[in-house]
Amino acid sequence: MPPEAAEEARLWLRHAEEDLAAAGLTIAGPLLLPATSLFHSQQAAEKALKAYLVSREEPFPKTHELPRLVSYCKQLDAGFADLEVPAAQLNPFISRYRYPGAADDPEPAEAEAAHGMAAAVVEFVRARL
Repeated sequence: MPPEAAEEARLWLRHAEEDLAAAGLTIAGPLLLPATSLFHSQQAAEKALKAYLVSREEPFPKTHELPRLVSYCKQLDAGFADLEVPAAQLNPFISRYRYPGAADDPEPAEAEAAHGMAAAVVEFVRARL
């Protein structure tokens, strides 16, 4: 991997890890914000997938659609098929709770499950960088 691609991928992964940390902080302790956690879980997975594509110097369109990003990654590494289900489950959280009145408040358990899926996506990508 060229040094420029490695550095850009590192930055994408760092942002994914920051979103993952934010998702974790908002499902525990005094700061219980499950809707915020769900959004950050989606963002963590998205940025991790983009880190992989950047590391492989694979262009991708501007998108937040996790299944689409997984599809691009699968073209380079068939193992990304393992992420199809988490991607589909995390995908709605880019917008479901982003704006007021769009949906009922999520349960903390839903946010915890999403955080776990996002952590698995980030770790999956980290292992391939």
